[in-house]
Amino acid sequence: MENKDINDNEDLSKDCCEPKLQHCCNVMVEHKTHLNPPSFCYSEIHSKIKIDVEIEKVCAGAIIIVGVIHKTLQYKALLKNGTIDPCFKKNFDIPFNCFINTDEANEDDKYQVTGHDFCTYSKNKDTIIGCNKPEKICFTHIEKIFIKICVMRQ
Repeated sequence: MENKDINDNEDLSKDCCEPKLQHCCNVMVEHKTHLNPPSFCYSEIHSKIKIDVEIEKVCAGAIIIVGVIHKTLQYKALLKNGTIDPCFKKNFDIPFNCFINTDEANEDDKYQVTGHDFCTYSKNKDTIIGCNKPEKICFTHIEKIFIKICVMRQ
């Protein structure tokens, strides 16, 4: 690469890159699940989550994002006949959307998703059943999923 003297009257701006700004939105999705069959409260409920996101539309001043949370719960379940399934699974597809306000967006501009991440918080609601040997079982699982999605102009 050739060294250039700052005092040259040559336009140096063509060698510089225009910075690309990243815009992000945050979404909180609360997913309340009726556990049927119920789980035992002393055992863990494992949640496996995968998230798909895409840009649905770019409008003047806004970028509209849609997504789906693919969630699988696995837990120790008490079946109707009284038997125990140690690895019972339930699957869910939970849609969500968000939008980003940005003055630089114009109708039909091209943006791309540059990344997304999430964290979760969950709790169970319990009930005591049985007379001789009471057990705590859970019929409700509540999980909050906090998602951050970032986009950039192409």
